[in-house]
Amino acid sequence: LSALGDPHTQYAGMLLDPGACASSVAAMVRAYMAQPEGCDATYIEPLPSVSPLAGLLDPAWREAGYQNQSSSLDLTQFGSTGDFLEDADPKKRRKRLQRRQKIEKAIGELRLRTVWGGEPEFATLVHRCVAMKKDWIAGTGRISTGFSIPGYAEFISQLAGDRETREGAVAFVLEAGGRIIAVEVSMIRNGHLYAYIGGFDWELSKLSPGKVQMEATVCWCIDNRIKAYDLLGNVASYKDSWTNISCELLAYSRAYTITGWLYSTAWRSHMRPALKQLYQSLPAGLRQWASSSLAS
Repeated sequence: LSALGDPHTQYAGMLLDPGACASSVAAMVRAYMAQPEGCDATYIEPLPSVSPLAGLLDPAWREAGYQNQSSSLDLTQFGSTGDFLEDADPKKRRKRLQRRQKIEKAIGELRLRTVWGGEPEFATLVHRCVAMKKDWIAGTGRISTGFSIPGYAEFISQLAGDRETREGAVAFVLEAGGRIIAVEVSMIRNGHLYAYIGGFDWELSKLSPGKVQMEATVCWCIDNRIKAYDLLGNVASYKDSWTNISCELLAYSRAYTITGWLYSTAWRSHMRPALKQLYQSLPAGLRQWASSSLAS
């Protein structure tokens, strides 16, 4: 039993009727989790510590060694894009300006545009973004089974969006001289933007088009009264320079059979992390070869 959307789920949680009795819901959830029908194991992650579901689960099921957090940028502190651009320290402002100037000098004038779910170009851009992401995964010697799931890009490309209300799925497209150099596929709900997938032209990696796209997207968010730019879970050093709010993400697991114990405890908690650490210790060239081979 895992979160709907796993392994692409960024935040686990639950749909809850606001009028439901909290105590009865807690009893129902705990009773089901104690012995769900047909399950060898339950694994719920990443679960925001502020989620109501976190308060309903038995604390004994929480994984003590799990370390994860989400990172987001509070945009309500900026009255304008000028405030955001000026808020950074001089060194950061200079680097961001230099990135934009290098791209415009090498390729052409920069332009950010939005394409919303349901619009004709959206599906094409989703496929392009996923392909860019796969290039990055292979180029950096990473492995991601999630992006190899059949039908993944097709599913994302069918998500709905609304340009008028600024809700739903949207693709942020960064162009230079009319050439697409970066794409971010995000979801917006109640003024909160979830930056779901980001991809850029790997051939231009030295020009950092992904970072330029992120800066342009944040500016768009401020102009359109979006309240938060959420970079989701998984700790990464680059997120520190873009965000100012973090939320602890938790994991809960429980095994009911020997098979479940082998999966949740032996594999997910011990063997898989050890294999991942071993893989990351390999030379970069060997990791890139392995990643490219698996992708093909």
